[in-house]
Amino acid sequence: MLRPVLFAIVCILSAPALSQQADVETNTDNGAKQSGGLIWSVTPYIWAVDTKVDLTVDDNPVGGDKVTFSDLLDTLDAAFQVVVETGAEGGNWSAFVDFTYMDASDDDTVNVAGTDIKVDTDSTQMFVDVAVAWWPQGIEGDYSFYGGIRHTDLDDDYDLSDAASGTPIDSIDNSRSFTDALIGGRYMYDFNERWTLQTRADYSFGDSEGIWQLQAMVRYAVGGKQQHGVIAGYRYKEAEFEEGGVNEDYEYKGPAVAFNFRF
Repeated sequence: MLRPVLFAIVCILSAPALSQQADVETNTDNGAKQSGGLIWSVTPYIWAVDTKVDLTVDDNPVGGDKVTFSDLLDTLDAAFQVVVETGAEGGNWSAFVDFTYMDASDDDTVNVAGTDIKVDTDSTQMFVDVAVAWWPQGIEGDYSFYGGIRHTDLDDDYDLSDAASGTPIDSIDNSRSFTDALIGGRYMYDFNERWTLQTRADYSFGDSEGIWQLQAMVRYAVGGKQQHGVIAGYRYKEAEFEEGGVNEDYEYKGPAVAFNFRF
């Protein structure tokens, strides 16, 4: 399932950038022309997300769960979140990847028919947005519209064993993947030379039952040329997935902090 996503990342990042680099030209002091250079933006971030999930089987509610960010930190084994974007200086097109990976594990003991069963859980979530953006005013403008793909990969592994003896009982692998078409827009407003409001809204559809996301961040420019930035704000996301009669409704929300490198 990941092979087409990785192929799309390579194609989307390379094709617009190379075409813009060939098309955009600037005058040098001697009158000759040269290709415009690429502008890169790399933004590692932390989303302090609270997650709520509601489960329905054959249209019958069966319960749900809520995991706060502090709960997640107690079980988190690995996490990585980053946005990478590139486009030709002076051009109207860019491409970006927004990548999130989280791996968490936990264990619990439940009593089933008088027997204590230990349940070891390993959960992995991966979210990948890959898109091409059009900037009507140029890539240094105030707003852009984008389209691409959104891939969601959810993998929950459960190992069951006898709590007293440690004897393995069973293993359950619940893996599901969803690839959607993605459309959205971004708007930025400069309060002054250092402070900028950055907003984003998008929707995706396809394998999932629909995913929409809203984000509002404030960026404070730092660096000798004010090219980098410290970013803080809030992100909200709702996602619905259905597979084999099981419907999962997710709500993700919480503050986010980031550092933006531009070069």
